[in-house]
Amino acid sequence: MVLPLPHNPMRLLPYYGRLLGWSGCLGIAFSVGVVAIGGIMATGEAPWALPLVMVPCVTMVGWFLWRLLPAAESLRIASVGAPARATVVEVGETGVSVMNAWLVRFVLDVHSGAAADYRVAFRELVPKLAIGHFRPGADIPVMVDPDDPQRVTVRTPASFD
Repeated sequence: MVLPLPHNPMRLLPYYGRLLGWSGCLGIAFSVGVVAIGGIMATGEAPWALPLVMVPCVTMVGWFLWRLLPAAESLRIASVGAPARATVVEVGETGVSVMNAWLVRFVLDVHSGAAADYRVAFRELVPKLAIGHFRPGADIPVMVDPDDPQRVTVRTPASFD
C-alpha cells in the first residue's frame, strides 16, 4: 500500500520534532552538516564531489522521515482532530513490530455526530499491551482529521475517556 502524502507535508515538522526529540533533531542536523562541510571542502579539488556526497545523505534522511510519516500524521491528528466513536470491523496483522508496538491494520465504522457513519481502513502502531482492546465489535474512541475524515487515529487505553 502506498502511503498518501499529507496535503501539506511541512505541517508535520513539529510532530517530527516530538517524535525524534531534541537530540534526534540535532543528530540529523549535525550529520547533514558534517557531510555538507566535507563535501564543500572536497569541492576545492574535485567540484563533482559535493553532489556525490550530498545526494546519498539527503536520500537517507528523506527515507528516514518518510518512514516516520505515519507516526507524525497520527500525532497531528491526535492533537488537532475531533473526537468520535468507532466500531472495530476488522483487525489484522502486518508482521511489523517496532520496539513495544505492532503495526496493525484496522477497518473501522466511524460514528461522528457531524456526518453519517462511514468506513475507514488504515494502519497504525499500537502498543502491544493495548492490542486486546481492539477486538472486532469493540466500540473505541478515535480522533478524526478535520480536513479529511478518512484520516483517523485510534486512542489507546491510556487516553480512553
